[in-house]
Parts: sequence; structure tokens; C-alpha cells
Amino acid sequence: MRFSIKTLGPGLLFSGAAIGVSHLIQSTRAGADFGLGLLWALLLVNVFKFPFFQFGPRYASATGESLLEGHKN
Repeated sequence: MRFSIKTLGPGLLFSGAAIGVSHLIQSTRAGADFGLGLLWALLLVNVFKFPFFQFGPRYASATGESLLEGHKN
């Protein structure tokens, strides 16, 4: 199977929009400045961030409206 950019689909665009340049720049700078000293903070932030990432799809599935529509109400 030959690889092409089309095989990645919209996932590549979504991940690029979700991550963003600021995340890439700041995370590499923090790694250079602090090394593994902030690894505990990374784990803690992801534990607290996970429920918020779960809320969006669950809300949309339960109500049948998008997050934008729910935010307007």
C-alpha cells in the first residue's frame, strides 16, 4: 500500500488545530529549561483535563446539539 497524505484524512487537520504552534513551542522550551522536573505537573494536568474532554462528546450525544448550540443557551 502506497502512503499518501490523503490516507491521513481529517484527523491530521484536527490534531494540528487542536495542538497548535504554541503548544509545540512552549512544551519544547519547558523541556529544555526544566527537563523532567515538571513531569509531575504534566501528569496532574492530564488527570484534571480528561473529564473536560469527555464532557463535550457526552453532552452532544445526550442532547443532540453541538457544544456551540449548548453554549449559546
